[in-house]
Amino acid sequence: MRTDLLFGITITLLREGKCKLNYLAEKFEVSSKTISRYLLALEMSGVPTRSFPGRNGGTEIIDVFKLDNIFFTKDESARILSHLYNSPTNLIDKLDLQLIEKIKFQLKDYTEELDNISKNIFLDYSNWGLDAKDNKHLLKLQNAIKENRAIIIKYFSPYSKDSTRIISPYRLILKDNKWYLVAFCHSKNCFRVFKTNRIKEVTRPEQQIAFINQKLDDTICKNLLTESFEKCNIVLETEESLLPDISDWVKIKKTKSNLSNNKKIIVGESVFNDGLVNKILSYGNSLKVLEPVELINKIFNKSSQILELYKEKIV
Repeated sequence: MRTDLLFGITITLLREGKCKLNYLAEKFEVSSKTISRYLLALEMSGVPTRSFPGRNGGTEIIDVFKLDNIFFTKDESARILSHLYNSPTNLIDKLDLQLIEKIKFQLKDYTEELDNISKNIFLDYSNWGLDAKDNKHLLKLQNAIKENRAIIIKYFSPYSKDSTRIISPYRLILKDNKWYLVAFCHSKNCFRVFKTNRIKEVTRPEQQIAFINQKLDDTICKNLLTESFEKCNIVLETEESLLPDISDWVKIKKTKSNLSNNKKIIVGESVFNDGLVNKILSYGNSLKVLEPVELINKIFNKSSQILELYKEKIV
């Protein structure tokens, strides 16, 4: 008998209340007969259940039964510890330490084994060449999200320079090794996406400002991110050895060989911004953009500016 299925059924009944056999069978991808056998095993192990016949019938666990212990397997506990050790802000706080202590106490006989499993993966959210604490505002933002608290940020934008904004923060997102904050901007009266490395200051308002409570589900959040990053179809010519590196920032749809120079033609999609221009320039003459024309013009103009900057130094 599968322990994970037994626990799964127990947790479902405790959380959702009365459930039909066919619902449980569909949820756990087994037959109704199998569910019946597991429900009987629960009853025999001391979990008080009762069943109701008819159209609105089903099985439920009687309210007097409570789960007092943490029912995690060794591997599940190790996975939780792995996430805790690699705290999203690279700063383990008191709550993280408390959870680590509780899990290790619960499975104290496996403490060393848990540490070995959970530390097999190391997640580093910092940028290359920068200290992990450079995202110094992340913990403040995380606490404001947890407390549903409006805050004031001083934000740098290439278009408006420094600006002070009142926001209601909702979610921190890690994308392409950079942190973004999804927040409701009080002055714009809508959700905005902020780059956390452009947040220069985070402060509490002297007088309490009401948190703007708006619906923000995963779909809305994904759409906000998509709208914040304009995309373009892109065609590149490069050496085959660079394909794995280019696939980090281009969604490659197809490749073909250029027989005249033994190079590869890449057709794909990428984010279209100044970062893309800088990324392409970093490859020097090992990478050539064939399309779109707008991107080629941006690269040419940026290259001309760089050339002008060093023209006087050329001997």
